[in-house]
Amino acid sequence: MFCFRGRKGDLIKLLWHDGVGMSPYVKRLEAGTFIWPVSQNGSAVPVSVAQLGSLPE
Repeated sequence: MFCFRGRKGDLIKLLWHDGVGMSPYVKRLEAGTFIWPVSQNGSAVPVSVAQLGSLPE
C-alpha cells in the first residue's frame, strides 16, 4: 500500500495492490488537516497498521 498526502494536508490518496490490480482510495477533509509523520532525510517513512488506521480518523 502506498499513501500520499496533498500539499494542503486535507487530502490523502491510498494505492492498494491486492495481487490482481491497483485500487485507488481518496479521502478529503472539509476542515482541518491530516497529521502526517515527518521524515528526517526526505525519504519514505514506514507507517504501522495502527498509524495508517488513525489517518482517516
